[in-house]
Amino acid sequence: MKENTNVLLNSKIYLTLGIPYIVIYEESTETKRKLKHDYLDNAIEYFKKAVDADQYDHLPYYHSALLFAHQRDIENAIKNV
Repeated sequence: MKENTNVLLNSKIYLTLGIPYIVIYEESTETKRKLKHDYLDNAIEYFKKAVDADQYDHLPYYHSALLFAHQRDIENAIKNV
């Protein structure tokens, strides 16, 4: 039971780390293109880690799909939905 709790906690931690990167990415101006791309990469990386930690948690999939939909990457958005 303790291992299951740790897996769920790790998933939530990665999800919590990924969401601020999305907010920063969305609020960044186009002049900071390199930093904006880094924020996007970090958010995607944390969401993938959250999915790896607990593949049955729906929130990392939801936020990943939303992120890809905002990027107009419909194929990846549908995969995460």
